[in-house]
Parts: sequence; C-alpha cells; structure tokens
Amino acid sequence: MKFLRDIRGEVMDGDVVKDTFALGHCAESDRPVLEMWEFIRRYMDEGPEAVAEVPLDKYVELSVAPTLKNCLISAVGFTNATTPAKRILLSPFIGLFTVVRWLVFKTCKEPQFPPEIEAECRVEPNDPNVWPIPDSIGEFAATVPGVMERAIAKAKAERTEAKKASSHQHIR
Repeated sequence: MKFLRDIRGEVMDGDVVKDTFALGHCAESDRPVLEMWEFIRRYMDEGPEAVAEVPLDKYVELSVAPTLKNCLISAVGFTNATTPAKRILLSPFIGLFTVVRWLVFKTCKEPQFPPEIEAECRVEPNDPNVWPIPDSIGEFAATVPGVMERAIAKAKAERTEAKKASSHQHIR
C-alpha cells in the first residue's frame, strides 16, 4: 500500500480552512473513492432513488461506530491476518493498532453541522431512503440473507476489471 485515499470536506471561512473531516472510509486505490464520489454526486443530482438499483446494495458495509470491536476488525483487515497463525504472529501489531485507533476515535471531534444546516436537512423519522447503519463491521453480511453473496459478486467483478485494466496498461 503506497498511501491511502479518501474524500475530505472542509469548513471554510472565506479563503481560510477552519476544519477538515473525512467523508466515509479511506481506500488503498482510486476506484472505491471515485465510486463513493459518484454515489454522492448521483444522490445530490438525481435523488436517493438513483444510487442503488439493486436492493441488496442498500446496506452500509462498514460501521463508523468508534467501538473496540470495530477497531479490532479493522486492525485484522489492515494487517491481512487472514489465518490463525498470522493473527498470532501479528498479534502485537494488531493489539497496538486496535488500541491506537480506538484512542484516536475517542479523542477526535465528531463533525457537527451548524444548526441552520441541520434544520434545513432534517430527515423525517420514517424516510424510506434512510439505510440501516451497522453497529459493527460485517454485521449485515452475517445477518441479512444475500448481502454477503452480493458483496462477493461485486468484489469478484471489481478484481476482474482491475486485472483487465492492469494488463491493458502493461501492453502499452
């Protein structure tokens, strides 16, 4: 991983940046960030109905809840500790990563929009376009039938597309 990418929002006061916050999660490649930006663009330009043609896409994959469990799941994923042996070997790094990430979440300030923006953008309690947000990473994959299969199919399609793009660049 050369570096991580994300989408940032900035609170401006004229030409001065007063605050910066990340929208969503970081990624190791451009594609997920561009997809997130396209999601935001389509939502803003075309409305909430335009962003998920497939009902199983109306589930949030990753939780942003600042829990120790989510920090541990992120640490295991970040270190690629996919087997018990790797987890044991990498446990000092996983533990450190988990605690540091949790402390960062507990000490950082959650972005707050000004009251006039909150009032203007208030969401009705029974709005059908509000998607459920998981308490922990992977919750819906484990509890909602079809979500995991849909995620696997999308990941395979993305890998196939990435391989095609990579081989096309090597040919040039």
